[in-house]
Amino acid sequence: EIAKERELAETTIQGHMSEFIRKGDLDILEVMDEERYGEIKKAIESHYKDTLTPVLKALGAGYSFGDIKMVMATARE
Repeated sequence: EIAKERELAETTIQGHMSEFIRKGDLDILEVMDEERYGEIKKAIESHYKDTLTPVLKALGAGYSFGDIKMVMATARE
């Protein structure tokens, strides 16, 4: 909805949200339900090596690289 309203790509908006999540300015559960978050987090733990592609393949249809990046942003250093 935000991407359409601002005439931006959905991936651009997800990138901005990932940065806000990483900084602690946005709680991921405000933009993603807890079940989806948990599924993505498990897939990252099981399939992430050097690229996100195996994670996305494990999750299947209905998920995006942006979703994965937002979840990864919750692991603040």
